[in-house]
Amino acid sequence: PEFQWSSSNQQVATVRRSSSDRSFIAGVQAVGPGTAIITVSGDGYKATCIVYVPLHLQSISLSKSTINMHVGQSEKLSILLNPSKATDAPDFKWVSSDSNVIKVSNDGNITAIGNGTAIITVTGGNFSATCKVNVDRGMGDINADGTVDVTDILRLRAHILGKSKLTGNDLLVADINKDGYINVTDILLIRSLILKS
Repeated sequence: PEFQWSSSNQQVATVRRSSSDRSFIAGVQAVGPGTAIITVSGDGYKATCIVYVPLHLQSISLSKSTINMHVGQSEKLSILLNPSKATDAPDFKWVSSDSNVIKVSNDGNITAIGNGTAIITVTGGNFSATCKVNVDRGMGDINADGTVDVTDILRLRAHILGKSKLTGNDLLVADINKDGYINVTDILLIRSLILKS
């Protein structure tokens, strides 16, 4: 019998009958990514074969390569695939080089924990990408809890009244107007920051 060959999607795969007399032999060629059904029929018979052509991943990157954050802030990093519709992307794993500075979740959510610099790395298969994250405390966050609130005003007030002493980074973030002095003006500026938030 004479057999006829066809492809349901010639942009994915083409089929060509053998040049010999035997029409039951055909060659299939992958053209582009996707799925196609190759059908052969003749003399009341019919058979099909599903052909799947993958789009291979070439590289990955992250949505940001460098981020500056304050303690307590959160951000979301996304993996960018190249090509974007790659069909063979592996599972990815996220890691922070210093979890005391930045914590990262399994889906790329990062949270600033402490001052410093950390590298976020995502890996999958033979692919990897990184993002450098610099973390410092926001101005007015004297107690380093990631927010500016009344407790920061109380610590600043205690310093001004001589009941306790701010040092190091605590002292730096307390000098809101950066004039080199810690005084009532800084309390008023922290109050203003709280009201704005």
